Amino acid sequence: MNLLARIFPAASCSVVQRIQKFFPLHIEDPPHKKWRIGQPPSARIFKRPDAGLIIAFSICSILYSQDQLIDRQVQYRPGDWTNWPSVRFVTSITLDYERVYFGTTNGIAVYNFYQNDWEPAVTWSDGLENDSIRDVLFDFKTGSLWCITGHGVSCREEASGRWINYGREETGQSVPVSLGEGRTHLWLKGSAGITLLDRFTAVFRQSGEQESEADEVQWDNPSSARNISDFFLDPGYFTPEQNIIQDVHLRRYPVTATFADRFQSLWIGTWGLGAAVADLKTLRLKFLRFGPYISDVEVMAWDGEYMWIGGSGGGQETGAVSRWNLENGEWDYFEALLDPGLRSDAVTAILPLDEEVWFGTRYGLARYDRRSGSWRTFGIHQNLWDDEITCLAVQDSVLWVGTRLGINRVLLKPMIIEQVRDSRLVRRMIYDLKTDGENVWAGTELGIFRHAEESGTWEPVPGYPGMVPLEITAVSVYGDEVWFGTDDGVEMLDQATGVWKGFPAAHFPTDEIMHVILADSQAVWVGTDNGVLKYNREEDRWRLFSTEDGLPGNSVRWILPDGDWIWFGTDRGLTRFYWNAPHRMD
Repeated sequence: MNLLARIFPAASCSVVQRIQKFFPLHIEDPPHKKWRIGQPPSARIFKRPDAGLIIAFSICSILYSQDQLIDRQVQYRPGDWTNWPSVRFVTSITLDYERVYFGTTNGIAVYNFYQNDWEPAVTWSDGLENDSIRDVLFDFKTGSLWCITGHGVSCREEASGRWINYGREETGQSVPVSLGEGRTHLWLKGSAGITLLDRFTAVFRQSGEQESEADEVQWDNPSSARNISDFFLDPGYFTPEQNIIQDVHLRRYPVTATFADRFQSLWIGTWGLGAAVADLKTLRLKFLRFGPYISDVEVMAWDGEYMWIGGSGGGQETGAVSRWNLENGEWDYFEALLDPGLRSDAVTAILPLDEEVWFGTRYGLARYDRRSGSWRTFGIHQNLWDDEITCLAVQDSVLWVGTRLGINRVLLKPMIIEQVRDSRLVRRMIYDLKTDGENVWAGTELGIFRHAEESGTWEPVPGYPGMVPLEITAVSVYGDEVWFGTDDGVEMLDQATGVWKGFPAAHFPTDEIMHVILADSQAVWVGTDNGVLKYNREEDRWRLFSTEDGLPGNSVRWILPDGDWIWFGTDRGLTRFYWNAPHRMD
């Protein structure tokens, strides 16, 4: 690797090559000296110390500084963005001194085996160039964690904790497949054959079978070979054949990776059931649940120490309703396939109440009874306008249900489902429902409607002069303010003064559909397919957060407040953002 690429790893290879063309620079290491990744250039020996060296360094320093300005690792501190993706599909396993790293299709899941608890996953937000992990390897000699992603090879340095990503130009591999460890070097296998990787300088060099065999490279952990048929599994699971786990519904989950540690534990990765650990002394196998069941998180809700999480699975994977106990870190999954009372686990809305939790799904209104742990689903045969539920709201003892074809009013005690037969709302899409104590606000395809408790009727809200009825896709209530996400921007009605405040689409950096809006005392948040918008009340300005900042996915479908933190449900999992960090101004 040339000097510029070593010193300025963030600079693009094309830039480095252009500078090298005009100012050819070369370096060599002193005899019998090895260098760790990230060692300062002052420790190197240079050839040709001419004026070109100074000019080239100046140019590259400017380019590097520009890259740093947009680098999210500079803008944000570790922990500002924390992700909980779906990690049920494991590809590889490695261990360091106290953690197990499970490479998955959605990042690296991290389990602390001393604390017997999960840590936040390592994903795009932490600096990885891609979340699709093909292989992971911890190098004890340098303390670096290496992984192969869908875009190349990535390394987390021990000292800085920063991730450095290497593409095809550096590795010489267009499709890296696996990592191996030899006596003196690390090794990479891929579409271009075998590549030697100097663990101290991170220099890649094309090699072959003979050199790798001489280094006694190990591509797999030899101590991990173990037939899981020997272990006792949780009820409902068995092993019909070697390295296959099957449940009572005949769903098969192949074992994809194993790794034995020095404490007589065998760490196991599966394709569909996530991670597991087996005690080699007692032969007991335990599944280690972590993260939401599905990747596409569309809705969340607080329920005491629990968070309920739902979504549709994007139509590409089986689904489940997820429940996360934030006190003890335990995850529970509720699958429609396993419970006849839950007709669908494609969840669109969640509303916890005292004795039950209500779920809007794509195939009915589901109720979870806390005391019995049982489910029941209501549909069009119980007087709902449609089976596809879009939103839920509660006012006193009345549950309001928005559907694809109108609004239902549900009397909770006794359980009676009524249809709102206002001709303006019948066979109309109801996008969102919110209550303010006295009124129920509805965002519909025909604009804004309000239900006043005193009159008991639904009336359209025309807005300010010149405001035409638009699709209202999101509603939020804060005090006297009612905020609306429309197909032409954001509108706000101050009920105390009757004054409207509008933000036309040209006033903020997105024209995407607004899925959710959340207003509080300091800010207003809007989830779109292009990221999440934040309106700073004090400064009267909008700010867009996207994958360039740390979001795992730009489609933000739900938002939950949590003090100085805020939670986003995205198409790439669950994310928590330290939005009110004192060290940063957004």
